[in-house]
Amino acid sequence: MFEKPSYANLFRAWFADFPSRNRQVDFHPEDGATTKVGGASRSLWAHGLPGDPLQRRIDVIAENVAELRDDVNQLKHDISQLESRQGAALSTEATRRLEEHAALYGKLETAQTGGLHISLIGLIWLSVGVLFTSVPSEIAALR
Repeated sequence: MFEKPSYANLFRAWFADFPSRNRQVDFHPEDGATTKVGGASRSLWAHGLPGDPLQRRIDVIAENVAELRDDVNQLKHDISQLESRQGAALSTEATRRLEEHAALYGKLETAQTGGLHISLIGLIWLSVGVLFTSVPSEIAALR
């Protein structure tokens, strides 16, 4: 009736917000572990073994820095996309509210002043009625 969701729909939406049970984990001991949950990706640091030569350890650090750089670039891209979507949604909402405000203002104006000519005619008839109500008593007082 008032465009509110039913309790059953609210319960279904609440239940759908639970994390997925199908969690996919990819583990690569030489590169680190990557965990994917619902489309989101997290990666752990790649570790060199304690007996590895110094160059291997530097290569592992370089891989980690490259991974961090890629993650930061992806986050920047995601944030810019989200910002543009939110900006578009905000401008759409502002336009919609302005249109609804204009419609509401029109309805309010019609409700308050739409029958003004009828009220003016009623005022004239009221004046005539008051005049004709008081005139006979004035005429009777003259005799």
